[in-house]
Amino acid sequence: MERAINMNKKDEFRLYNHVISEQNIYNAIYGLNSYIFEKGLLSKDDLELYYKLQDKYDFCTIDDVIEKCKNKLEKILLKDDELFEIEVFFKMKKYKDNKVSYRPIHTADLITQICIVALLNIIVFEDKNDKRELSDVSELIPSNFYGNIPSTNVRNIFFPWKEKYKEYTKKVVDTYNLCEKTGKYKYEVYLDLKNFFPTVDPNFIYCILLDKLKIVYERDNERLKIILKKLLFFNIKYNKEWVEEYYGDNYKDDIFNNEIKYTPSLGIPQGLPQSYYFGNICMGEIAKKVNEFFPGEAFYYVDDSVIYTNDENAKAEKFKESIKNLNECINDYIKSKITEECINYEYLTYKIQFHEEEKSISTDIQHTKKYGRSFLREILLGASTVTIDIATTVDDLQDETIKDKVLLYLNSIKKEIELMKYRIKYDEEREDESKKAYLKLLYRYKKFFKYRFKMLSFIKEDYTDEELEKYFKKYEMKKDKYEDEDYKKIFSIFEEDIFSAEAALFLRYSSNEEIKEKIISTITTFENKISQKSNINNLYFSKVLKQQSFICYEFDRYKTIKKLPCRYLDREKYFSKQSIFKIMTKIIIDFNNKTVKEDNNCFEFLGYKFKNYMKFIITNSNEMKREILNCIFSRLFSVDINDKFIITKNNGRTLEYYELRILVYIRNLNSVYENIIDFIKNIISRIQKEYLQEKIDYSIIEVLDIFITYVKNPEFIDNLINTHKYVMSVWKNGSKHLYFYTLHNQEHSVELISSCVSICKSIDFFKIKSIDYYVLFLACYFHDISMIIQPDINIFLSDDNDAKIILNEWKIKYREVEKCNSLADKNNIIMQMLVDFYKRMDEYFENTVRSNHVKQSANFIRVSNDLDYIEPIVRDIVAKVSESHGFNDTDVYGLKSNGECEAVNIKFLMILLRLADLMDMSKDRVSVNIMKLNIEQMSKVSQFHWISHAAIDMCNIKSKYEYNIPKSEVNTYLDKDFFVENCEIHLYLNTQNLMAINNLNKCKSIECKLNCEQNEISLKMLNKSDDNDVRCDKECNFMCKWMNEKNYYLINELKALDRYLSRNQENNFTTNFYIKIHMENTSLITLEYLEKVLEYIT
Repeated sequence: MERAINMNKKDEFRLYNHVISEQNIYNAIYGLNSYIFEKGLLSKDDLELYYKLQDKYDFCTIDDVIEKCKNKLEKILLKDDELFEIEVFFKMKKYKDNKVSYRPIHTADLITQICIVALLNIIVFEDKNDKRELSDVSELIPSNFYGNIPSTNVRNIFFPWKEKYKEYTKKVVDTYNLCEKTGKYKYEVYLDLKNFFPTVDPNFIYCILLDKLKIVYERDNERLKIILKKLLFFNIKYNKEWVEEYYGDNYKDDIFNNEIKYTPSLGIPQGLPQSYYFGNICMGEIAKKVNEFFPGEAFYYVDDSVIYTNDENAKAEKFKESIKNLNECINDYIKSKITEECINYEYLTYKIQFHEEEKSISTDIQHTKKYGRSFLREILLGASTVTIDIATTVDDLQDETIKDKVLLYLNSIKKEIELMKYRIKYDEEREDESKKAYLKLLYRYKKFFKYRFKMLSFIKEDYTDEELEKYFKKYEMKKDKYEDEDYKKIFSIFEEDIFSAEAALFLRYSSNEEIKEKIISTITTFENKISQKSNINNLYFSKVLKQQSFICYEFDRYKTIKKLPCRYLDREKYFSKQSIFKIMTKIIIDFNNKTVKEDNNCFEFLGYKFKNYMKFIITNSNEMKREILNCIFSRLFSVDINDKFIITKNNGRTLEYYELRILVYIRNLNSVYENIIDFIKNIISRIQKEYLQEKIDYSIIEVLDIFITYVKNPEFIDNLINTHKYVMSVWKNGSKHLYFYTLHNQEHSVELISSCVSICKSIDFFKIKSIDYYVLFLACYFHDISMIIQPDINIFLSDDNDAKIILNEWKIKYREVEKCNSLADKNNIIMQMLVDFYKRMDEYFENTVRSNHVKQSANFIRVSNDLDYIEPIVRDIVAKVSESHGFNDTDVYGLKSNGECEAVNIKFLMILLRLADLMDMSKDRVSVNIMKLNIEQMSKVSQFHWISHAAIDMCNIKSKYEYNIPKSEVNTYLDKDFFVENCEIHLYLNTQNLMAINNLNKCKSIECKLNCEQNEISLKMLNKSDDNDVRCDKECNFMCKWMNEKNYYLINELKALDRYLSRNQENNFTTNFYIKIHMENTSLITLEYLEKVLEYIT
């Protein structure tokens, strides 16, 4: 068979040659992850191949796959009766009318699925002029469609489903809330198609696509017909026991018998790469008819649809008849569109139908009870942050906070589901359709939160045998035989729970092979008993779970390329600074000259030789170019080749700032290749003029992942790295007048940045954007920056207040000198005066720096030329946020804020900075050895604060969540008044002394509880009511009074925040604030130090 057909019929076979080209097949391989929807249905060998193909530079494996794909495509395209062979698995769906029904899920070997995408590419995309663009067909997919939408990103054939499903859900909820508030639409219509994929006539899709593509492929019309045929019709290996289940009403004994080897696929084979795209093509036509019956605003996720309309067809009394008429209209339309049949299996009939009962629902938005529906939008916002919160936790406290919050949402949704079930069953009112629509939403949220709760639980600790047995018991898995009631109970739970996902978590987080075998065996037996089939090889869940042990969660994309020769690097094993700059310059020159060297089947890019079939992907893939650059510069700087941000050199040397900046910029997934080159070019030009080759301060590594996660923008992150470097350099020698002040350098900034993230995770109300984080982190670095500037000593001369007081004291003291007759006595008094007034002058300038640093820091941020790398408008906002850490609480909490609507939420950032700054109080901010050596030279205030810091081992924040349901009957369980967030700031002290302190003013608006057994003092803020003059009624003790005095400003801040959140309608919780003081006597704080503290606080 000829590899490519040239002959004199070049035009006739142009499409054929394109399809089987190495480039087109490699394009399909590159997007592999985005279209293998059923990875668990692949064979073990195919799974191994799948993971090998994650390395897109493994030419040996890729060449072999391309060759196999070419052979298969040639056979498929040149033989008219040859179809792809696929396999079908049966996924249990529901139990109705004493029968278990299944959803058929199709799969094929990996080579076949790559071939399918190689064919699909020419329909979905128009790859011309070395650029990926959507085809005319793809561009016609409506903008209100969200499922499996084609993407021009060559890495993803389709947009990631999670991203689009989240968008779809938000649109639905937002539109409902808008209709509820404004009455824009009267009715909400949920339409559900009955067995959508198997009921779509492939000839309908064939005619639609043929019609839309006939001009584009005018000269290749016959080849196009062949390609469409091969994408729409498949051979399924005959399976006697499941054939009737698969074909349903289309099953006929005389046709499906033991003599046949294959049976035809039914409708669109769900699970294969093309299935959801063709589903969208079909739904695009159906949506036109839906709009005729229910005009308004519609949202589609493949076969799921929600419409908001004012049309009378949605009225309860007309709705059922409207659906019936709509179904007839759709099927008449489909028949009229099938003008040519590709393959006609006369025994297969197709009829698309929306459910006329139960699942298709219309509700009157204004005249039905809302229950907790309005609050679902807020839960949706909570859900939107949960996934990233889980992925970005940095300590156990954050894990516990998120887990508690997820459990709260899960329990409340469970209660609401039970309430709705009860209401549907027993209520006499006529709103069942509304309740069913609401229940459908609740099931979706329950599954979301339950999966994440289970995952957090399993990550934290191994699950117990009891938990596994409880899972088995829930579905009655160990029962020998199932009766009708058993089936009903099992499938009732199955419908609203996470059956397979939970099993997958048990397998993933088990390290015991025997337990894994037990899980797989038990579920396989259970699924077999449910099906009552002797052939269990095609049961979906059994197959997927068996393959779970072969699933790989991490793989090295750089495995091959890190070993490939590179023209820039291979002449030297170790690189001097001079050679590094020379190579960097050469890369820039080649980029500017667009240097491309080609020979035989290869071309050169960035010094590497790649196969010609990779050229289109490298041209269009920002990710691949970024990976290649990362490989070059990681080797150049002698660091491990990966995408991580914990970066150290392999040659024992210290990383320099220019190296760190380049690597962080390149490894950022948001970086654009051309911008990376410009960035490197800028560094090269500046490195000649400025001293950029400074060794990094490794505390920057602590926050790099935070920058990447929350700031994202590579330019902003580079500015933060420069800011860290700048703050470190100016604080290197400390401040002359603030020697006994605690640390305000880059280490303080790093601690504040981590605290800000922890606060945002702990207080649900604070939801801020990437730009907010950028401004906030800059403020963490700069808010104390003016403390390193030495004051002009001449200000003393013009000061009419404190300076005059010191002068008068000097005069009074000097009169003693004048009265003294003895020269020796005079000298002694003068010497003492010099010492005393040196201290007074030192205190004067210390107070000058401290009291003015807030305004001076803000001014410095705005005007300093050193900070010109930050945009002026951003500097102004950073200055405002920084200055706020010295404001009174009324100046901050009294500001108006529009929250998410503002470009930058300045008010939130002020609160976060103030709170984080006040929480940085641990012993890490002082040197205990310096304290020991200098305690007597410190002022009383400095002594108190240094000893207090030394006594606090750690300060952190976490929240606990409560679900407080009233005992009386409720209309909904999703009421924000039931959701309680207890935010706790924990202080871990290395000292303890509970002696009573008498005759002192009692603490205001604080409830104090002492737990002697746990060595803990709990302080609860009481500031929600207008009467904020509540006094603590407990007997004061030394530790409580000490920490109250030390944290005077923190307590006031928490009181102000407590009051603010209690009055804010946007807060989804009743938020309470606590300070938890944990005590342990380690003798680090001596009796001498405790006496100084006691003296200060009394």
